[in-house]
Amino acid sequence: MIIGLTGLTGAGKSAAASVLRRLGCHVIDADKVGHEVTSRPDILEKIKAAFGERFVAPDGTLDRRALGRAVFSDGEKLKKLNALTHPPIAEAIAAEAAAHSGEVVVIDAAALKESGLDRICGEVWCVTAPEGLRLARIMERDGLTRAEAAARIRSQTPYDGACVLIENSSSVEALEKKVKEALCRERGI
Repeated sequence: MIIGLTGLTGAGKSAAASVLRRLGCHVIDADKVGHEVTSRPDILEKIKAAFGERFVAPDGTLDRRALGRAVFSDGEKLKKLNALTHPPIAEAIAAEAAAHSGEVVVIDAAALKESGLDRICGEVWCVTAPEGLRLARIMERDGLTRAEAAARIRSQTPYDGACVLIENSSSVEALEKKVKEALCRERGI
């Protein structure tokens, strides 16, 4: 079984993924896979060709923060970046999911639908939280200004069509309880 775990930035998707990992699920972190993919020379060259040398750090790696500032404030640039990166990221994730068939696999991905990964999922779970709380979490987590965090929020499209909604506006313990209950329902326990 493959569960797609999504949610807008700052909702607590990664916290829910941590709970699922502790419960024995194989969790694939799309952000981590994305970092691996964008470190590949072929993808890095495509990003440089599309966006310029200024997004490559002196050590030859992608300057993610600078690129993030540029694309999250410009929808067309974000679409361009996604067109370059989503296909190889989705391919790597699908291959890892296939390698773990027979297990409960969780794909932790904010861009689950945009990347097409929702099509390989048996269920999609969406973690939600109020926008003000998400804004505060993003600022604290990523060290962003209010304007930068708000730009990231505006750059995302809410996922509609999720099988399971997990509201996350209180404690870590409450989130853990909700995730456990959803997994038990999934497993028929």
